[in-house]
Amino acid sequence: MAMAYEQLGQFDTALEELHKTEELWGAFEYRIERGVILSAARSWREVHSLLAEIGSRGYAARDYTGLNMAIILGRLGDFPAAFSQLNASYQERASALLYVNVDPRFDCLRRDQRFESFLKRIGLGTG
Repeated sequence: MAMAYEQLGQFDTALEELHKTEELWGAFEYRIERGVILSAARSWREVHSLLAEIGSRGYAARDYTGLNMAIILGRLGDFPAAFSQLNASYQERASALLYVNVDPRFDCLRRDQRFESFLKRIGLGTG
């Protein structure tokens, strides 16, 4: 539900729904998903604080977490780091890569020509 509310621009409701899942997801995954919503809401100070916290605890791309980091970093405009996360997710064979081509949260990366190259490399590109 949190993702749906995020797409509707209802960020406070998205964060409320996400909070309900914290116990199921675990604190680390919850924080990264929270970062995705905060970056959509353009709450840059909170996003930077969250990234600093995640970085201080160590981080490894795992399925959705690497892809969510790519979204956050792409929304911040840090495209090299975003594509590094996409590549790490590919190396980890993240199953969620199946949605990269259709998930609107990746729109922040679509205008970069590396995105189409990435899609081709993982078998989702055109041409």
